[in-house]
Amino acid sequence: MLVDFVLGLQREAEDIRPRGLPLPYRNPYQVRHTYASTLLTASQNPWYVAQQLRHEDVEMVFSTYGKFIREDYQKPKAELRIVG
Repeated sequence: MLVDFVLGLQREAEDIRPRGLPLPYRNPYQVRHTYASTLLTASQNPWYVAQQLRHEDVEMVFSTYGKFIREDYQKPKAELRIVG
C-alpha cells in the first residue's frame, strides 16, 4: 500500500510540474510523514496507521500526527433508520 501511495504521489507531481523542471528531492522520511498525515486526514484509524508505520504502539502517532486526527475518531457514525 505504501509503495502504491508513493508512486501515485510521484505521478501526480510529474503531472502538475512545468515540463523540464526537476522534481525536488524528498527523502524517505518526508514521504512516510506525508503517507501518515494523508491517511489520518482521510479519517483512517490511528491504530491502523501505527501498524502501517511499524510503531510499537499508537502513542507516536498521536504525538506526531495528532493535529491530523479528528476529535470524533472514536465516536460511532450516525446511522439512518427507517421509522414507521
